[in-house]
Amino acid sequence: MKYLKWFNKDMVHAFTLLGHLGLAMVGNIFVCIGAYKLIEHFLIKSTLLFITFVLLGVASGFYSCYKLIMKK
Repeated sequence: MKYLKWFNKDMVHAFTLLGHLGLAMVGNIFVCIGAYKLIEHFLIKSTLLFITFVLLGVASGFYSCYKLIMKK
């Protein structure tokens, strides 16, 4: 079992944090795209509005990831 010496509790914590960060980032982007799709369906269709919502999703994703990392 020499090959499992590097696989310890800290490594598992790092992998779970990485997965959580990825889901938080992608989730925020998808929520903002969904909000854009609702606005597009009921009001107007605009490429500039889509880009704005994607950038808003990325910014909120980065902020969520920052809060998750700094939770310790």
